[in-house]
Amino acid sequence: ACEIAQIFTEGKTVTANYAVARWFLVKYEGTSKLAHTMLSKLGQGIAESPDSIINIRRAEERYELGVRALSEKEYTIAYKLFYMSADEGYIQAYDRLAYCYIKGYGVNVNTDEGKRLLEYAHQKGCSYATLHLGDCYRDGIFGRNYETALNYYKTAAESGNAQAQYTLANC
Repeated sequence: ACEIAQIFTEGKTVTANYAVARWFLVKYEGTSKLAHTMLSKLGQGIAESPDSIINIRRAEERYELGVRALSEKEYTIAYKLFYMSADEGYIQAYDRLAYCYIKGYGVNVNTDEGKRLLEYAHQKGCSYATLHLGDCYRDGIFGRNYETALNYYKTAAESGNAQAQYTLANC
């Protein structure tokens, strides 16, 4: 239901229809925390001006909703939100999108694509992607290589990533 509402909200594959989107979300609001969240986002100014761009369309907010969907195990929705956010240029979304590919959340497992996305985000300066590259080499997802993992952890830690600093302190 949330996915269908998202389609009608965006108007990419169908004409944007906020009334239809709202109907789907209201119908499923009691059964899905994500539907409740999306309904509250959709309600911000839509009734007064249906032609306005709603807040959910911003890449960072799509990313944040994706994180929430992931935590609620709404994997397909999370994947789609991360994909849209990354497509709009939000670098952190590439890190979470890679996670979806590596774990098979909302998409078939594809570690090659996950690695490509992490490397792209790392090159663009996302310290979380750098940290997660280290994790993948440590855990053998991209082939076990502790030296490579350590180098990624050092790079992420030097950029101020507290989780990487903690990981290095415990190596």
